[in-house]
Amino acid sequence: MNDIPIGGISCRVEERNGNTSLYVLILSVLPKYRRGQIATKLLCEILKRVQENKDDKIHSVYLHTPIHNTAAITFYEKNGFKIVENLKEYYKSLPTPEENPNPQSIMITLER
Repeated sequence: MNDIPIGGISCRVEERNGNTSLYVLILSVLPKYRRGQIATKLLCEILKRVQENKDDKIHSVYLHTPIHNTAAITFYEKNGFKIVENLKEYYKSLPTPEENPNPQSIMITLER
């Protein structure tokens, strides 16, 4: 908006479990602009590009999110992702919110 980035997504292609996957490193929208479908549009654009790029044969799209980030979990589930694994102490080296000092993460994936 007015040349100010309000959201973004960063991904990388990598090998995982013998298949090519797209790992979503970060998907973020400034708080003031959340609930305006920006994150959905960013994610849909990435998923569209994965679908269009048949040469890479990307098998799945996956990401990690802290287990206490229920808004993110709900968002990804609404967009077809499924929780596949609970990773204890995945975020151990990162500070966690005081209200939930739990370093657990979950892995969420969308199989193609």
